[in-house]
Amino acid sequence: MPLSEAACPRVLPVLDALRRAGMAADSPLEPAGWKGALKTAVRAGASYLLVLGEEEDEAGMVEVKDLATGLQTRMPLDAFLYRCGR
Repeated sequence: MPLSEAACPRVLPVLDALRRAGMAADSPLEPAGWKGALKTAVRAGASYLLVLGEEEDEAGMVEVKDLATGLQTRMPLDAFLYRCGR
């Protein structure tokens, strides 16, 4: 999910990469806050919440929150897909 207007154009390619890797992925295409995104992800039964803000976008990274453990890490999207065995 995008945290800023600047990150919005980057959301579709991230969703596409996740889906091509065989993962179910969804996102609002407009910026949203952490709290709302977390609630939505938990209600949807998601395993992870990926957040794309301006800083992450500029660095070519995504913020990954593991919803089972609560651990949060910033990493390249490819590293996340590799970690998930995709």
